[in-house]
Amino acid sequence: IVNLLGINYQIIILSFFLSFQLNAQQKKVKSTTKTSSLSYMKNYNGKYPYEVKLIEKKSVLRTRLQKLLGKEKFDFLESHFDVQSPMVIRNNVLIAHGCMQHNCDGIFFNIFYDFKKDIINVGIKNEEKEIEILAEKETFLTEAVSWKTDPLLDF
Repeated sequence: IVNLLGINYQIIILSFFLSFQLNAQQKKVKSTTKTSSLSYMKNYNGKYPYEVKLIEKKSVLRTRLQKLLGKEKFDFLESHFDVQSPMVIRNNVLIAHGCMQHNCDGIFFNIFYDFKKDIINVGIKNEEKEIEILAEKETFLTEAVSWKTDPLLDF
């Protein structure tokens, strides 16, 4: 142990090492934290999905929709999400509606995102089939269930 001018260099080196190790651990925690939150969509109220390229651009939302729906259903949604309504946010849930051009009564969709729960639900109406709701973590949002019961529900 070197003691120069009353300073214990062993303590200084140990403090420096612990500080460096703590900073490295904090950076590691930050880098492994999931960034799945879609809070940026809070600005989408009143905007059309096409304006913000809701499902067109490479984004966390697109990735999560693809995972939730699977390739076939995602491709179906993407290819028929033609006629769109302005998105609304009600009770902290964003709702995006789209349907097939010239067949809005037969094929239509609602995308629901709950900002607090960080959960996506997608409702799909495909012609004569019953409305299907797909939910992340099997967590069905009240808005999605209400819409399935009453597809003409105005949000």
